[in-house]
Amino acid sequence: RTKAGLGQYIAKNNLVLKFAVKEILRKASCPTAITDQRLKRVARWLVENRRLVMFYPWQPLQNKVTLKTDSDYAGTEDFRSTTCVLALHGVHYLMGLSVTQPLESLSVTESEFYAEVRGCVEGVYIKNVLEFWGHDVTLELQSDNSAARTIMQRLGSGKKTRHISTKFFWVQRLVKDGLLSVRAIPGKENEAAIGTKHLPAKDIARILQKLNMFLLPATACAAAWPIRPPPPSIGERDVACK
Repeated sequence: RTKAGLGQYIAKNNLVLKFAVKEILRKASCPTAITDQRLKRVARWLVENRRLVMFYPWQPLQNKVTLKTDSDYAGTEDFRSTTCVLALHGVHYLMGLSVTQPLESLSVTESEFYAEVRGCVEGVYIKNVLEFWGHDVTLELQSDNSAARTIMQRLGSGKKTRHISTKFFWVQRLVKDGLLSVRAIPGKENEAAIGTKHLPAKDIARILQKLNMFLLPATACAAAWPIRPPPPSIGERDVACK
């Protein structure tokens, strides 16, 4: 349990470990031999990949926060789904989470809808924080499930969604009031998949590259720091601000 808690501390700022550590912590109350094997696998991965470097390039002032959501339907042993939410301000990574849904979803659409609701919760919180500091932004939700997007864009329940509690339909009001826009995204281009399932190394590297992140192996940590793109000049910054 102590090692799992240490993994939770590391995964707070490491997007790659969020799903793996989340699955380990689900068995923290009654750990098994399989849980110990999973923990050792995470430790071996950390030995090979010492750091996750997040690069924040210069960008003009952005007025939109993008929320990417995804879910893995009934992917756990007790048939519960996993939700992943990524929040981006332009090309800058703000936050990410990977959690197990408290309710048992009866379909893929329902699990994707619950993931969208959680994304709206995080988006409204980020919007309120930025408004407190005087920066007004709009929210854009990106999902790869067309049926779940349809539930977001309508008002009330339908014939096939009457089993969903009405307390989740508050997100429809955000879309109607113009505070939230919903956009389709191909499943292969959805970076939120990194927090819903175990992915091959090439897929992880592709997603991290799109999020301006890269893994630093143990050999690179001992050597010199990798070359970074040069910062923009003062003139380029003035043009970007305009």
